[in-house]
Amino acid sequence: TYTTGSGSKALDFRYTIQTDDPLDTNGISIGANALSLNSGTIKDLAGNDATITHSYADHNIDYRVK
Repeated sequence: TYTTGSGSKALDFRYTIQTDDPLDTNGISIGANALSLNSGTIKDLAGNDATITHSYADHNIDYRVK
């Protein structure tokens, strides 16, 4: 969920872990093109749409949910 950052260089998104989420044993990963705007927009100061495509970010054991 988007929380803050409009008009700045950084946007903040938060996710609240649910009791039925699977246990994280190998670190956080981010699937390719995982960002969904759900009818929202991200634009630069000139009004151009942001490129939101990205490659897969592999599991990183340094970032685990406990």
